[in-house]
Amino acid sequence: MADLRFTRERSQLRGLGILTALVLAGVGGFAQGLVGIIVLGTGALVCLYAFTAYLLAVTECTPAGIRTRGLAGPRRCSWSQVTDISLRYGRRSVRIRVTTAHGRRFWLGAPVHGGVGGDPKIYDKFSKIQAYWRSISSGQGPS
Repeated sequence: MADLRFTRERSQLRGLGILTALVLAGVGGFAQGLVGIIVLGTGALVCLYAFTAYLLAVTECTPAGIRTRGLAGPRRCSWSQVTDISLRYGRRSVRIRVTTAHGRRFWLGAPVHGGVGGDPKIYDKFSKIQAYWRSISSGQGPS
């Protein structure tokens, strides 16, 4: 099994870009005076951060462990510390969560389904990540 690498789907980025433009246009329409400019600037920074985080979101599975980067920043864990990899369902989203031997939990930056853009292959990608983890944990290693 070769190393795995997942990023955001292009359609997810397009959806976030459209949402960002709509939010900024909506807030910009109400911006009047100094307070309006401050609100617009703050909104623009938040949207820019989210868009950049989505743009750079990645998850990599290598023999050394799992590494991810997303909205919450970078996370990494060796396979020997992973106790569970599971799907978590939100109101309108599906995310993959990793639980460590120390009880720490973190979400994978990619793949993610829901929110502004869906990833129709989330279940297939989840299965690949779990299979990779199980092959490493069983001592077989990636083939």
